[in-house]
Amino acid sequence: MRNLEILSKFTGGFEHVNGGGEDTVATACIDEFGHFLFVYTIGHSLYVYKFNPERPSDNLQFVAQEKFNHFFEGEDNGVFIVSVEYVQEISAAVLAFNNGEIYLYENESKKVKEAGVIDGDILACKWSPNEEHFAVASDNGQLYLFTPDFDILYEVDIDDGDLTFTEADKEYIKKGTTPNKEYISQACISWRGDSSVFQINYRINGGFKCLTRDVELGLKVQKGPARADDNTVFSVSEKPIHYLEKPICFMANGSHIAGYQQRPEGDKVIKEIALWEKNGLRHGNFILPDQSIQVCHIEFNADSSLMALLCITEDKKSM
Repeated sequence: MRNLEILSKFTGGFEHVNGGGEDTVATACIDEFGHFLFVYTIGHSLYVYKFNPERPSDNLQFVAQEKFNHFFEGEDNGVFIVSVEYVQEISAAVLAFNNGEIYLYENESKKVKEAGVIDGDILACKWSPNEEHFAVASDNGQLYLFTPDFDILYEVDIDDGDLTFTEADKEYIKKGTTPNKEYISQACISWRGDSSVFQINYRINGGFKCLTRDVELGLKVQKGPARADDNTVFSVSEKPIHYLEKPICFMANGSHIAGYQQRPEGDKVIKEIALWEKNGLRHGNFILPDQSIQVCHIEFNADSSLMALLCITEDKKSM
């Protein structure tokens, strides 16, 4: 594991986002070709800045601000942004919210357009690297694949129903004793670099289960036969694993997927990064050198030679 060195940083221009109250940054993205930075705050304001890639130490140039509060009038305060990504294919920033609504911010016109709305809450969403498909997971148990025109290309169940529930689980669900066993409450989506397949990691029946979906085969599941012993489940694609966590990342070259887990070992919990193949079969792991942190995001560089972990302390005061 290597330390990162800061090569350059923006030192000014963020006066509009002061980092407090409703101006606290929720998420951000960039248009790497047009050199725009999009910053979304928890108070539902989108700020657009222009930056100079040749001189990143220069102050950011403020371009526009768009308030989204009026889109959520009449709703409770539980609406929050799930994702913002700039898509070159449609020359717009795509903003997806947990209430199922998706909007476009068109940089040229500086206008907001409604792209669509899905049934249920959006748990996770991610554009393919070639920007031809937009995968969206909903808490109603559905997985949608949209085109850049936001037409639904495919709609399937998130869970494949294979070994997710025991016979006892099915009886409890049938009787209504534990209906929450079927509910999918969290999800994470990560694409392979060639945009032909993606993985979705989702929480169901007390654990996380991770499946590879093939775009060219109508979102058909790709997975291998599971094996297990008393200590380790060798597949992440069969039964939900109670110690597997949400963050995952597909290597761009497709060789492996990395995920975060908190594995019990005796009276201790071991925090580690696990690796597996697209068929779900595990391929090793390494223990985090600092066991006092939590991993909240995993990312690989373009050639899959480096992995970065965004971590947060247990008191959630620093990252």
